[in-house]
Amino acid sequence: MSVISDLALCAVDRASAERADDSDKVWRSAIREAIASNVPIEHVASRANVSVEEILSIVCEVPAAT
Repeated sequence: MSVISDLALCAVDRASAERADDSDKVWRSAIREAIASNVPIEHVASRANVSVEEILSIVCEVPAAT
C-alpha cells in the first residue's frame, strides 16, 4: 500500500477509537477517505471494527445537505 493509504488507515483507527456511535461524521468521513485512497475494503472494515457490508452502506449513502 502507498503512504496515502497508510495515512488513511491511521485516520480510520483514530476515528474508530474516538467515535461516539455509528453516526459519527468523522468516522464515516475517514472510512470514505480510506476507500477513496484505494485501501482494500476488507482492511477498512477490519480497522473500523465493522463488516464489509457496513462499509459498503457508508460509502454508498448520500450525504445530508448542509
